[in-house]
Amino acid sequence: MLGARSIALISITAALRLRNMPSVAEYDWSSIAYYGLGALSFFLPLALVAAELGTDWPRAGGCTHG
Repeated sequence: MLGARSIALISITAALRLRNMPSVAEYDWSSIAYYGLGALSFFLPLALVAAELGTDWPRAGGCTHG
């Protein structure tokens, strides 16, 4: 079972990969805005889904087989 820490690390790793860094270097400082927009559009829905699952099954922590 994945905990909150594991899910957070997997999500951050999915968003910030080293393979993307050379292409990000081309955009210089404007890439900060792109990363901010990407992080907002990725992590906000993830947080909303996690909150919804946590409220539907509060005793199981969002897990259906608990």
